Formats: sequence, C-alpha cells, structure tokens
Amino acid sequence: MIRKLVPIGVIIILAAGVFIFNEINSSSKDSLEQYADAVIEKCEGAASQRCYDREIPRFMDELTMEEVFEVTRIVQDKDPGYWFCHELGHNVSEREYDKDPSKWDEVITRCPVGMCSNGCVHGAFQKHFIAESLNDVQLEEVMPLLENLCEPRPDWNPTPLEQASCYHELGHLSHYLTGTDIEKSQELCDTVSVKSDGRNYIQTCYEGMFMQLFEPREPEDFALIYNIIPYKEKLTVCEKYTDGIEKGACWKIGWLGKVNEFCGQWSGELRNACFREAWIVEDEKIKTPEGITQYCTYALTDKEERLCYNKIFYSLMAIYEFDSEKVLSICEGLPESVRSHCFADVASRKIETDKRLIDAALGICKKAEAEGLEAECYKGLAYYATFAFHPGSEDNLKLCNGIPAPWNEECK
Repeated sequence: MIRKLVPIGVIIILAAGVFIFNEINSSSKDSLEQYADAVIEKCEGAASQRCYDREIPRFMDELTMEEVFEVTRIVQDKDPGYWFCHELGHNVSEREYDKDPSKWDEVITRCPVGMCSNGCVHGAFQKHFIAESLNDVQLEEVMPLLENLCEPRPDWNPTPLEQASCYHELGHLSHYLTGTDIEKSQELCDTVSVKSDGRNYIQTCYEGMFMQLFEPREPEDFALIYNIIPYKEKLTVCEKYTDGIEKGACWKIGWLGKVNEFCGQWSGELRNACFREAWIVEDEKIKTPEGITQYCTYALTDKEERLCYNKIFYSLMAIYEFDSEKVLSICEGLPESVRSHCFADVASRKIETDKRLIDAALGICKKAEAEGLEAECYKGLAYYATFAFHPGSEDNLKLCNGIPAPWNEECK
C-alpha cells in the first residue's frame, strides 16, 4: 500500500537534466501518473530505457520506495518497451537502504514481487555487503547469517524464483566477502546453497559469481575484478565512459580470446557457470543462429547445452529490450529442437521479468503452435507457474488456466 504524504502543489520544471517537483499530492494515483508522464517526456528517444533507469530513482527524494515502483509500473503501462527494469530496481533499493542501513533486511521484504527481475532485492543485498573483504575467521562468523539469508522468515515468504534470485545475488556478493578469491567464493556457494531438505542453489550461486566478473557496473565492481582481467592494458580506452553500464560493456575487450583458457581451468558446474556468464564477451556473435550454436559447443552434456541456450535466449531478450519478435526471428535459423527451446525461454523470460506479462508469455506459446513446437513452450510455463508464483495465488491460477491440456495438469 502507498503511504500517504503531505500534499504539495504541481509544477514540473525540466532543467539541467534534473526534475523539480512541487505541489504534487503523492498519495493519489493521478499525481504519480504526473511523475510518470514527466519522465516519459524527458526520456523520449532511442536511449529511453537507460534514461528511465537513471531518472526514476531520483524520485526517491520526493516519494516512498513503494510509490517509485508504482510510477515505474505506470511508465511500463504507457511505454511497453520498458519491461527490463532490473537496473532501476537496484538503484531504488540502494537509495532506500541509504536512508537507514540498519533496516536493510526490511527493505528486502518491501521489494515488489514479480517486477524488474528482482533487481530491488539485489540492490539492497549488494549495498549492505560491499564492505571490505573478510578474513577467514570473519567469514566463518558470518556464514550462519548467509546460510539463512535467502530462506523464508515471518516477514518474507519468497517464491522459488525469488529464492533462486537471492542465492544468485549471494554469488555476486561472494567476491566482496572473499576479496575476489574464486576458490573461497566457490566454498561459500557450496556451503550456503545446499539445503538439508534436498534443495540445491549451487547453479544460480555460481552464475552470480561469474556474472560479477564479466559484467561489472559499480566503481567497487571494477576495482574488485581489475587484477583478474587478462588484458588489463586494454582497459584504458574504457575510462572515457562515466556510466557504469557502458564502462562495464567496454571491459569485455579485456577478456577477448581468453574466455576458453579462463573458464577451462575449472571442471564440472563451476566451468559451465563460467562459460554461461561469459556470453557477454561475445555478445555480437550470439545475435546470429550460427554464433549461438558455436558458442554452446563448450557444453559437454545435453543438460549443459540446454542451460547454455537458456542463458543465450534470456540474454537476447535483454539485449533487444524484450522485443520477442526479434529474438524469435534469430531462432528461426536454429535446428527445430533448439527452436522449441527458444519459444519456451522467450515465454518464461517474460514472466521472470514481470508477472503482468502472463498474457504475453501465453501468446508466445500460441505462436509456437503454428510450427508444432508448443509442447516445450507450455511445459516451460507450467513449471514457471509454481516457480514464479505461490500455488493458488491469483497469478498462478491465471497462468495455469491459460495453459491448455495436457500441459496445465503439471502446474496445479
């Protein structure tokens, strides 16, 4: 629920790239819509997604965290090209954290469910744990906290997707806690991710470990991984970028030609997670069917090949700002068995990003029917019905009811 604020009148001034809001009654839906309209006007253009990620969190000076996410929802309703707001979620929760760091875990419980790919949860976690690395004794002391950090508690009942995302974030944070000691980071993931009831989050934790290496964003990230980059001398050209995302994308030049050697030094799940997250080094290659197939040749098993394709298709959805038609057109050149996975992953990626995209996800599977590839797609959505949502919830029922028989039997 949106907290009531004292009404203030409305004057919106756009000057020097800064919004100044005055006399807006932030307790009303209409006033929040004014914020949304203002940011849409400011961000109109080719780089609107990046602009939203930057500008909407600035409303935290005027609004509550819940209200800012409501503004984001309104923007998404009016600009359907802005569904991937993971970076915004990071920025908003980090600002909320700064208001009172002692309430960091409370911020996590207030994060919206099924929105912005859980970026809000990630931001609060990262902000809290980016202190200096811990020595072995300190790490041992904090381990009980980490082991239970992603588990349900009285004020937080996460979906399986939220839990998996939480353990993924612990993989990111492992580098801060260990000073980018990959062996110790692996041990941390192994310790916190395997549960006594049989649940195992090692895959997602390892992926967080390597995503942190290949996709730096914050100043602390760059300092953390600098010594690991194979070609550090090439990174000087990236200093011209002040934006963390642009600079992080530039840093891929420090890895070119070295991914196989770097990831190949490990075996098993650690090796596989490294290759899965290294896709960004060759992000241009994976925009073609041939490049996708070639990239996944590192996989030594059918299961890993499937996970590789899943990572590629999810990543392509982000690259193309959730234009599913563009991603599906790339998949047209892939073998039929892989193409069926593409439909399934494009559909599930919609739901993973925002629960309001259930109808869009079902629409992807409907398109798969025209090619006789619907089985894999509907099976994927049936799995996501209980992975992304609590059984019996409104969203769970909506998705299950939209899946035709016989596949809907698997999601109830």
